[in-house]
Amino acid sequence: MKEHASKAAAGLTLLGAVLLISSTKGPFANPESGIAALRALAAVGFWSFACLGLGGAVLTGGGVLARFAAGAGTYGLLLGLLCAGFGTTPAVLFGSGVVGALLCLKYRPSSMNLPPVHVLLILSVVLSIGLLDALAPPVDTDEIYQHLALPHQFILEGQLVGGELHPDASRPLPVHLLYTALMSLGGASGPKLFHLLLSGLLLVALWEIAERRIGSGAGLPSILLLIGSYSFVREIGLAYNNLPVALWCLLALDSALSDRPKAMALFAGMALAAKYTAAPVLVGIYLAWLMQRKALDLIG
Repeated sequence: MKEHASKAAAGLTLLGAVLLISSTKGPFANPESGIAALRALAAVGFWSFACLGLGGAVLTGGGVLARFAAGAGTYGLLLGLLCAGFGTTPAVLFGSGVVGALLCLKYRPSSMNLPPVHVLLILSVVLSIGLLDALAPPVDTDEIYQHLALPHQFILEGQLVGGELHPDASRPLPVHLLYTALMSLGGASGPKLFHLLLSGLLLVALWEIAERRIGSGAGLPSILLLIGSYSFVREIGLAYNNLPVALWCLLALDSALSDRPKAMALFAGMALAAKYTAAPVLVGIYLAWLMQRKALDLIG
């Protein structure tokens, strides 16, 4: 009975979110806006498959979530090399995504360990709030002047811009090149929806790691603590770099505690490439891994 009630409550919540979004004078106020939203969703779907494929080729033995995060970070780094050599044309961006999508057929993802229904209900409510931001026109200052401005300029110019004296544009952050690919295919909402997806994966990863490492029932308080942070909820529907970095740091920590130094180094490199202020967190993760290795050597 409780399981049926939880499913019914989850369904009603999702229905309410859909009605709220459809009644808001924003994303679906006219047919053109609805088409733009569907285009952005298609772009996110395409690049999600691409990230899963590339992540499966780069990260062996990881789950779906880790593979997705690894693929997203690797794409950001590889696109930097491709765009520096061949420009930021739609053909280059889309072609690189096709390669990842084809790899997804070879490295088929396994099933994902999802939270129970009541946790998914909470995540749905939180992410539905971010969905309004993701589908609305950009109004955030950092988006307008950096996180979406650079991808927009790259698409207009067809190449990286600014020269050596403008590192933000000539040597952009990996997430900005991934956002360029998403914007090229899905418009301004493409990067924002992809960031919303990464935010959801961060919550799921936090729940799964807490349940596995701390014990049953530890996942819900962990994600509630994160959801209770204003800085987290404010950014989930925006194209930023903070939450992707948080996801990579969390996966680096999980890899360190599992004594998987290659995966730890991979995720640490992605986090540091996207935000240099992640360095103190990554130093702590490395020290935790080093201390654990020394303790295991002493025991062994």
